[in-house]
Amino acid sequence: MKVYNYLTSIVMICISISILLYAIFFLPGTSIQYDIGPTVFPIVISILALILSSGLILITLKSDDSTLLKELFNKDSFIKVLASIVIFSVYLFIISVLGFVISTLLFLYGYLSFLGVKSVIKCLLISIITTFSIYIIFNIIFSVQLPSGIFI
Repeated sequence: MKVYNYLTSIVMICISISILLYAIFFLPGTSIQYDIGPTVFPIVISILALILSSGLILITLKSDDSTLLKELFNKDSFIKVLASIVIFSVYLFIISVLGFVISTLLFLYGYLSFLGVKSVIKCLLISIITTFSIYIIFNIIFSVQLPSGIFI
């Protein structure tokens, strides 16, 4: 398991460095003085990927290999991963039908319940705050159109 973590980290570090260098040297800048331009997002993402890949190497150095293998091949964990993939797939389908707000509220509430959050109020609060925060950030601040659904 440790070998896979090291290989994944090294590959991600190489990809991150490549993207970082490409963004710095080959993407066009901006002519507007205070505009961040098209290079900022790839630079930020590649730096975050570098940090996370380095963190994976450090965690792998400190971890016990036997516990990682037990968690990886645990039948319950595998079923939860498959169920999560199905839930995300259903969410991707219903977002075009019900729209972003309704489908995200339903998805977050259901997924938090699936993950074992017992408090109904906590599930509702997290779902509502997260959904409307994303809506405000993208739709109002960035003027990015989110799916409205066919019924709206």
